[in-house]
Amino acid sequence: MIAAHSETIVDVPVARIWELLTDFPLWEQWLPLHGGWPDGPPPTLDKGTQFRQRLGHLGIYDTVSVTVTENTANQRFVLLAHGSYGADARLTFSVDPVAPQRTRVRVGVEILGGLARPLASLAKRGLQKNLNRTTRDLVVVVRGFRSGTTPRSTG
Repeated sequence: MIAAHSETIVDVPVARIWELLTDFPLWEQWLPLHGGWPDGPPPTLDKGTQFRQRLGHLGIYDTVSVTVTENTANQRFVLLAHGSYGADARLTFSVDPVAPQRTRVRVGVEILGGLARPLASLAKRGLQKNLNRTTRDLVVVVRGFRSGTTPRSTG
């Protein structure tokens, strides 16, 4: 298993961050692993929801089958992705209040099986860089939320 996590604190309330995290067309602006929605974004993040998503890492992209395995509104959701390379990936997004107008955002990825073993060291370094970029990009998008210029969904 390869695991990487990144977190940041943003000066926006939990509900506003949750709105951003669950606005699927905005994912391309802050989630570098995201490569698109072959069948369109999912209609909901309810537990059990299934959809297809294009994910990429280290220049390898795959269309994966994704299942929402956990969703606690305004707190955490977990996605389990199964791809054609024999690897599963668990993506975890969580938010918790630090103060009334401040929120800690955590993003984690675990890669299970498949390419995880032979490329472990390289994949872990690359995955950590990717998640650090995720939290940096998320802060940029959040600034638009905070300033009142809410980013526009494109899909």
